Amino acid sequence: MRYELGPRVRDLADCAARATPIVTHLLRAVRREKFWLLAWACFIPLAVFRAEALAESDTFWETRTGLLILRHGSIPTTDPFSWTAHGKGWILNSWGFDLALGSAHRLAGLAGVAVFAALLMMAVVGLALALARSLGASPAVAGALLLTATPLLLGWMSARPQLIDYACTLALALVLRRNLEQEPRRRRDAIGVGLLTAVWMNLHSGAVLGVGVVVLAGTLALLLRRPGSGGLRWSLEAAVFAALGVVLNPYFVAVIPQSLRVQGASRSEGIPEWQPIHITDLAQDVVLLIGFAALVLAFRRRDAAMIAALAVSFGGALDATRLLPILLLVSVPVLAAAASRPALLRYLKTRRIVFAPAASTVVLAVAFVAIHNVGSFGAPSPALYPDSRMVSAIPRGCHVFNSYLYGGLLELQRPDLRVSLDSRNDLFGPRLIAQQEKILDGKTHVAASLDGADCVLIPARSPLVKELQTSPDWREARQSHLAALFIRAKR
Repeated sequence: MRYELGPRVRDLADCAARATPIVTHLLRAVRREKFWLLAWACFIPLAVFRAEALAESDTFWETRTGLLILRHGSIPTTDPFSWTAHGKGWILNSWGFDLALGSAHRLAGLAGVAVFAALLMMAVVGLALALARSLGASPAVAGALLLTATPLLLGWMSARPQLIDYACTLALALVLRRNLEQEPRRRRDAIGVGLLTAVWMNLHSGAVLGVGVVVLAGTLALLLRRPGSGGLRWSLEAAVFAALGVVLNPYFVAVIPQSLRVQGASRSEGIPEWQPIHITDLAQDVVLLIGFAALVLAFRRRDAAMIAALAVSFGGALDATRLLPILLLVSVPVLAAAASRPALLRYLKTRRIVFAPAASTVVLAVAFVAIHNVGSFGAPSPALYPDSRMVSAIPRGCHVFNSYLYGGLLELQRPDLRVSLDSRNDLFGPRLIAQQEKILDGKTHVAASLDGADCVLIPARSPLVKELQTSPDWREARQSHLAALFIRAKR
């Protein structure tokens, strides 16, 4: 007796037959890259650990902005959150990233924002390892050096658009290396540079950094006599596409001076990440030394792409410490490649019975801590921000006088309120920020300085707290070891 397969069964069998070579290819790729995948996977516990508590004020107002864009289908052009700058013109230098945060929040609240940041961190790690691989590094050496650099990096890996800068700088270095150091050069990669800077610019205005890297890399390639005539054409095309990519944003070129205003306002307010290098800061000195060593090694390799990425990030870090993590991430692959000598690899292989358990113990310890605290995923850091009960206790529609740190959280958790300040330094300006700092420090008359405010939410140790406790115009509604809430007596 013969049994014939039905049409659906035959279709499934045909699909399985076609998919088998693809699956086989993927399995072979996994086996071939298993050590690189293992090195990458070691950072998963660190990504989880870093994303457990949200500490940056920017994250909250950026998420709220993303939700606003999703709701109205357009980018806000004036300030919608404060009572001190309400209606003032506002240019967003990271509207795409804000939209991504808002989408993550809509899906899973602040936990979704934390997961999104953790995924971005893993993407950054993956690109750093891919760059190390392209330079000829060993996965063991690259992974070990990157893990060693983690204490200097982890504090910068917060849910902010700077993560995009890290990822795009590494991706740009990969594309430039492939076309400046190798043959054949592909026009689609030059176009890809433009697409990369366009996406980068709409996610964060740090893409201007990328244009500098492309131009310098092409110039160095000519000076080092690497590219030849075809390389010159490719370098020029890449530079043109990179510049065009930067202006493909809703604000055209206006976002560039706006970014400079952010830097100027933040620097004048003493925001640490915008300040030049402090030579007395040991951690900063270590990163600079690592960057300088990597730059020397890149010159010895005559690698135009890596020299450009290192030189631009090194110079930028001298001017603003927020570029230190980019310098470190670009430096580690170069150092890993230099360290991946046959003698060292043979030594590591003979000592793997010692190194493997030690590395596994560290990773498992971090994983245990991360899993143990996973319940607080995406929660505002309890060491910095007032709890939800205090935020909920603020009367609806209040004009709140608040500290610099609390503004973003209030905007996200209580959209009905108007804040006096948040961390958008370019919008509020140095004068208003300095004025509110004086009020917090008790250096101005309370009645006049709080004119226009119905509620006050400030740190419990602020000198203003004692003044409000003795003022007949204000009553203390709630206080904790961290924050104090006051409401006008007439309410």
